[in-house]
Amino acid sequence: MPVVVDASALAEVVLRTERAAVVEELIEDESLVAPDLIGAEVLSVENLVGAPVRRMTTGPLVAAMWSLHANVTPYDASYVVLARMLDAPLVTLDERLIRAPGLPVVLRTPRVPRSG
Repeated sequence: MPVVVDASALAEVVLRTERAAVVEELIEDESLVAPDLIGAEVLSVENLVGAPVRRMTTGPLVAAMWSLHANVTPYDASYVVLARMLDAPLVTLDERLIRAPGLPVVLRTPRVPRSG
């Protein structure tokens, strides 16, 4: 089964940060898919040419992305819509995306106790 991975999660793995292991647990052994804009999003931190992620064009996603404009950014909408289209979970560490209401996909996020 494919898993859609967003820039917040993929950057952790590619850079081998302390959160990389958490992301790898969320991904398990599944194939990774992302909208083609992921390269531009993560380019500021790392070159993703060698990352094992199948990139899908965002053109066919635009109309559905617009339907989410009240809740998420256009970038985040591309990940959500792709996950919905593939009937796949979305792996993210993006707190704003995690808190967004009414997302039509399953999010895989770290289970971290919240203080407060």
